[in-house]
Amino acid sequence: VCVCMCVCLNIHIMCCLLGSFFKVYHPLKPWANDCPHPQAGFGPEHCPSWTTQVKTNHPMDIKLDHQTASTCVGNLCDLKPVIPDAQIHFCDKKIDGKHWSPTSCDNPAENCTDKWLADTGIAMLDLLDGDDEKPFFLALGFHKPHPFWAIPAEFPAKYKDLHLPSNLDAPTSSPAKAYYSCKSINERSNIGGVNCNDTNLNPQGCHYLYPEKPLPTDLMKSIRADYAGAITWMDSQVGRVLDHLEALGKLNDTIIVFFGDHGWALGEQGMFCKQANFELQTRVPLMISVPWMEHTHGKNTSALAELVDVYPTLAQLVGLEDKVEEALEGYSLVPVLEDPDINVNNVTRWKTAAFSQFPRCMNSSMAQNPPHLANEDPCTKVSSNNFTHMGYTVRLDNWRYTEWLVWDCYDPNACPNSPNWNATEGVELYDHHNDDGSCFDCFENENLAYDPKFADIVKELHQFLRRGWQADRPSNTPFPPKR
Repeated sequence: VCVCMCVCLNIHIMCCLLGSFFKVYHPLKPWANDCPHPQAGFGPEHCPSWTTQVKTNHPMDIKLDHQTASTCVGNLCDLKPVIPDAQIHFCDKKIDGKHWSPTSCDNPAENCTDKWLADTGIAMLDLLDGDDEKPFFLALGFHKPHPFWAIPAEFPAKYKDLHLPSNLDAPTSSPAKAYYSCKSINERSNIGGVNCNDTNLNPQGCHYLYPEKPLPTDLMKSIRADYAGAITWMDSQVGRVLDHLEALGKLNDTIIVFFGDHGWALGEQGMFCKQANFELQTRVPLMISVPWMEHTHGKNTSALAELVDVYPTLAQLVGLEDKVEEALEGYSLVPVLEDPDINVNNVTRWKTAAFSQFPRCMNSSMAQNPPHLANEDPCTKVSSNNFTHMGYTVRLDNWRYTEWLVWDCYDPNACPNSPNWNATEGVELYDHHNDDGSCFDCFENENLAYDPKFADIVKELHQFLRRGWQADRPSNTPFPPKR
């Protein structure tokens, strides 16, 4: 999971400075996602969504990972998108001439990507604050706890005794396509990657992630400690940016949104990584701070939310509803901020479900070559016309329901890319009654979809899933308007 933090001043006018750095979008493609009609040869300068020039009373040249993020002449500064080294392969090295790529290694703070990003965020706050006439929006995409974990060793050391999951097995009666064995973990040298069978380098030998065959205890504890340490490390860098925002006197008139892009399993249900439709892969942290809505401070809510709700939420909070012309799939969370118990006090005022999906590619080399089982291929970097299946899931207050559908079709030279709702190759139903969100592996351990006692629930949720998010519009949500 990667974490994005957005800071946005209280905006009541259209003119605004917009800046973003690092993993706001997936690396290497940040600008293309913002172009209305991207074309070959186009670069960031052709995509007007982000500010490229700022007139400021605090001009400064800013570098991120030795790359220029800001160049100033007088009080006029040019801003450039910068993608620093994600350090995913930072731990790779040679030992006695042999390649070794472990899951983690010690990396001094001053050499870590998220330290560079926080430094850049702090400098950019100074630069943007120097424009007295315009408010600003700044998005910072922190990388950790994304693997692999090249961070200061003191952080994972704090979690060396972190407990193991209580359930290490794949959910009973779950379809094979629901499970994913995480190629990126399997490929590390201290797990099942190159030279994992070298007893001098890796005394534990080779291991792979399989259903009902968990990793050795000490190996699993090491990975969990690395991940938890990476969260704490990233949190410390976010704290530096927020401290500086406060030092500038802007904390009390700035909206702050903190969220991750996806979840991650750490041995629960026998799985690691993100490419699945279970709770741990689809649930993310989401925190919204609105200084002038004091009654919300320190509160949480059990109301369902989706990341597509963040954009309309910010647009409404800063008074730009009438400027949004796109057809949106999300809804403003302002009603939830106004009443955190909205889903209890008035069940018709807010959405009752959250939708997610993830594909499978059962026809690829990963699916064919051992030790990768057929159900391990997550379709990473695979065109949609090569998908073979799509998993659709819906989460309600008390249930998660998933269907794995045949994808019509996976012939790269023919056919539309679409699910075949008449060709279901797996169904899942998990009970979330009494789930308050505090236990990460107490639920979704038994698939009830094939139990005759739940046939009516399965029938009802099949229709709900088929209707999709469009049929779950909150009744009194003012923004965005129905289109």
